[in-house]
Amino acid sequence: MEWVDSDGIEYTHWTTALGESIGNRAFFGSNRERGFRPPDVPLTVTDQPQVFLTERPAGNVIQPHFHEMPQYQIMFEGGGRIGKHPVEPITVHYTDAYTPYGPIVAGERGLSFYTMRGKTSNGGAHYMPASRARLVRKAGRALTAHAAVGRRAPARSTTVEELIPLTADGVHAQLCSLGPGASARVEATALNGGRFLLVVGGSLVHEGRPFSRRSCIHLAPDDPAPELTAGDDGAQVLALQFAPYAN
Repeated sequence: MEWVDSDGIEYTHWTTALGESIGNRAFFGSNRERGFRPPDVPLTVTDQPQVFLTERPAGNVIQPHFHEMPQYQIMFEGGGRIGKHPVEPITVHYTDAYTPYGPIVAGERGLSFYTMRGKTSNGGAHYMPASRARLVRKAGRALTAHAAVGRRAPARSTTVEELIPLTADGVHAQLCSLGPGASARVEATALNGGRFLLVVGGSLVHEGRPFSRRSCIHLAPDDPAPELTAGDDGAQVLALQFAPYAN
């Protein structure tokens, strides 16, 4: 189990060929690698989580593509759309490996979103339709849910809302709302390929230290559920579970 506060641990910034300014903040793993895996390089997967928060300016477009790893994307600030579907804070978007999606288009306020993967690979993004031959399996699920945040729970009370109901293979997303001073545990299910907890409102207190909005916690499959204790302003926390990894 590892807790990373709202500032993350690595920040990178670059300018696109169109002159757009892009920022990425890494919470787990590195956000330095961009692009895609060349066809003659085999896929490698390491048992390390990867989480980064990317900040995109208004009008920025990420063309349709797929990844070789399952992932969550959390639309955190601003707005826009994925494909034809509008997104706003807080939209939870899950995709299976080898599942094309997009384009991701940042709206007039720009768009900031998390990308969360339970394992790290050298895969990168494979853009469509040029990468169609690299789809080695049938496209899987693309699941979207909206989390209503900003409502403060009563003191010392806790509610848990289902966002993506538990699937047969273990994918599961919930929103846990804790009132000021409340404590709770959000337990994993039997089929658990690892989880992330993301603070989307208020703050948690862990070992005497505050973890405010944007902070992230990674739980390996065999980690016990931590006790979550809300700060004086309460807390809202996304619990995002993966299915056990299968290549």
